[in-house]
Parts: sequence; C-alpha cells; structure tokens
Amino acid sequence: MNQEPSSPSEDDLLRSAQAGDALSFGLWIERQYDFIYRLAYRLLGHKMDAEDLTHDICLSLPDKLRKFSGRGSARGWLAQVVLNAGRDRLRQRGRLATSLLNEEISASSNDNPAEAVYLQQVLTVMKSLPEKSCHALLLAAEGLSTAEMAIALQCSEGTVGWRVSTARAELTKRLTEERHAATR
Repeated sequence: MNQEPSSPSEDDLLRSAQAGDALSFGLWIERQYDFIYRLAYRLLGHKMDAEDLTHDICLSLPDKLRKFSGRGSARGWLAQVVLNAGRDRLRQRGRLATSLLNEEISASSNDNPAEAVYLQQVLTVMKSLPEKSCHALLLAAEGLSTAEMAIALQCSEGTVGWRVSTARAELTKRLTEERHAATR
C-alpha cells in the first residue's frame, strides 16, 4: 500500500521559505494567496486593483519574509503586510478603504435587490468609520483571531476587542437610524 507523503505544515514551509527555499516559498504563498487577495479585495473594492496589489505583495514577500521574527501568528503578520500595502495604495489614489465590494453589490442586485440596497448602506457606513475601526471589522470578517488581529493592527488584543465592538455598535446604530429615517 502506497502512502502519499504528508504535506508540510505551515510553520515548516514558513521556516524553509525564510531560509531561502524557493519551493517552500511557492507552496506557502500558494496556500496564502486567496487570503491575501480577499483582504486586498475588501480593502480596495475593485477586482483589478486587488489583483495588482496581491501581485505586488507576492513579489515583495520574499524580502519581507526574511524580516518576519516568527513571534506571533504568521497570518496576523501577513494581514499587517496586506493592510499596510493597501493603505499605501489607497493614499496614492486618494480613496477611502471599504470592506464591501461594489462589484458584489452589483452582482447581488440581480439576485436580491433588497440585499444589494442593504450592502450599499453598509458600505456607506463603513466608509465613514475611522480607518482603524474599518480595518478591525475587515479582519474580523476574514475570521482572524483576536491575537492575529492584534498583530495586523499593531495593538493589544484588548484594543482589538474594543475596536471591533465599538465599530459594530456604530455600524448597527447608523444602519438602524437609516432604516428608521427611510420608514418615516
């Protein structure tokens, strides 16, 4: 009976990639690519921009990876890399970060117009939140742990919890106000 060799762990790939092993880097980046792209997509709100940013990040990662200390979560560190690159890209273009995509809103309007309206309202409110709060919600939506979010946002876990909580509360408050204003 032939057994397939076990797939290397994320930590093993990461250590080998940091040491300069191109094959390990390729496998590691293949596993991380969707995460990088999704986060870039949520930040920039446009497919082509997200693809360009993801490409640029992947090209810069070998150098950045050598500087990764290994303390904390690699996923949190990678989220920090994406947020920083996205922030820089948005500043260059003078746009605000968003967590929802106009393309998703357009696509959902065909299937569920009410959902598209709601998503547009959420997008509008997200644009008005402070950047740190918006980013905390983005990372929470990606399923990062509080510890990973703390690494990405360069703050304590307590601060992450506070940012997510207050951002959710503000989002809920504003959406409720809009709903009540619309029914009057």
